[in-house]
Amino acid sequence: MATGAIATATLVLARHLRSEWVGMLALVSLIGFVTIAPLSQAFRYGTIAVAVVVAIAIVVAIEQSWFALRLSAHVAGLLWLAGSAGQARSTASQVLVLVGVLLVAASLVPTPSLGDMSSSGQRIEVQLAVVNAPWAIGVIDVAFDIERGRSIGALAVVAAAVTSGIAVMLRRQLHAAHVVAPLLSASIALSIAISVSLSTRPTYLGLAVQGAGLMVLMRVFGGSVRILINAAVLLGFCAVAVLGQMMAAWDDGGVWLSNDLLHLAMIVVIGFGVWESRSAVPRRLGAAGILVLVLVWLGSVLEQAPQGQAWISASWAVLGTALLLFGLLRKVRDLGGTGLVVLAVTVGKLLTVDLREVDALWRAALFLAVGLGLMRLGFLLPRLTGDPDPGPAPESDADAELAEF
Repeated sequence: MATGAIATATLVLARHLRSEWVGMLALVSLIGFVTIAPLSQAFRYGTIAVAVVVAIAIVVAIEQSWFALRLSAHVAGLLWLAGSAGQARSTASQVLVLVGVLLVAASLVPTPSLGDMSSSGQRIEVQLAVVNAPWAIGVIDVAFDIERGRSIGALAVVAAAVTSGIAVMLRRQLHAAHVVAPLLSASIALSIAISVSLSTRPTYLGLAVQGAGLMVLMRVFGGSVRILINAAVLLGFCAVAVLGQMMAAWDDGGVWLSNDLLHLAMIVVIGFGVWESRSAVPRRLGAAGILVLVLVWLGSVLEQAPQGQAWISASWAVLGTALLLFGLLRKVRDLGGTGLVVLAVTVGKLLTVDLREVDALWRAALFLAVGLGLMRLGFLLPRLTGDPDPGPAPESDADAELAEF
């Protein structure tokens, strides 16, 4: 308590002298107290003092527009509760931790937007709001010794809902960059909820939905690179996960329709996220990845059917033809080239896998159908491209004069 009194007096002196560095000494004294005193004793006698000092530091920093002191006070509060939560053994101490979490989290919601964003400390303070919800989940989990995954998942859902709700309600009072920070914090909390509450495949679907939602959020807030990176990581992680699951499904002994539908839903959600990126390079890379996922999904679904390899080749040929025709009709060269690549992969599969795996009669029918289709497509290409007949070359002036003569 004596340390808290000294720190409070130091903050009052800092306000009187208008010196932010003097105010920082108050937080240094807290750090020294935490370092010297045992954690159990620090929690028992110093929790209230730390809360009071952090609150006074934030109030003084807001009044004086001291962004470094604000940031340091928030960091001190976050670290103090995270480090001392494990010492909360009684109900009273657990309630004390819960109140501290609510106060620190509440102070991190509006405070970073108080100013003109001209200070680097303020910009870092905005980024600090991203850890608000997951930090609260972790501190409460440690303080209340929560062991069940579903209980943690429910806590994470509540944290995500509260954080996102506050951000939406205060969006007119917050800086645009600050609105994004609590929404990302809610997104991380939602990831925690999904990962601890659901099985593997629904978890990946939930993460894919989260990544697609972040892509929409990025477009709404003017193309934040930070949101794009978060969304791309989530979507890429889900794409790799579903690709591995579908490749493993090729070797399964039975047909799992529910898993196939879940994989298709994940592909659709990832495709939506790629489309919402509204950027040329991410769209092209994402479209190539989506095409691979679709081809593998068709293989995982049709592999278990009779003569499954033949059906896989037929479906790939149909898909490649559709892409090629659509690209030609819409004059989209990349799409037409993608269709040609799919057809080339199909032909390569016919000459390698299908020669060994497909029965002779089916193989003959498949080669005949694909061959006739490619021939017909070759005849249609000049008509679809719409290249006009150049006709006779125009006469030059010299030729016209010679003809008149």
